[in-house]
Amino acid sequence: MCHPEFRLYLISRSSRPAFSTEVSSITTLVNLRLDEEALAEEIEIETFHRVQPELYMESRKSLMVMMELLRLLENIDGKLIGLVTARQGTDIWEETEVIAELVKSRSEVSETTSSPT
Repeated sequence: MCHPEFRLYLISRSSRPAFSTEVSSITTLVNLRLDEEALAEEIEIETFHRVQPELYMESRKSLMVMMELLRLLENIDGKLIGLVTARQGTDIWEETEVIAELVKSRSEVSETTSSPT
């Protein structure tokens, strides 16, 4: 898709920049803050990684599952808003298509949460 040597650097003045789940899942955040709190946080993470590598990896997997669930919820929210706005002036409970989409979306989230990591 792109050259293996390609690098994109995003810079933010925020101490905790909020990137989308898609961007966060494929990037490495480099913390350039030089305050004591940031250094302590980085040391804790690195220590956790070295002392309990299995638990650290499990926490990373859990984080990835949570990010995927957030992405799914964002998609569901977009679908619902689109369906509801398209049905203005009608009784939403009589709209079987919308209810079917709700059930389908809920099952997608349930499948994701029940799948082994």
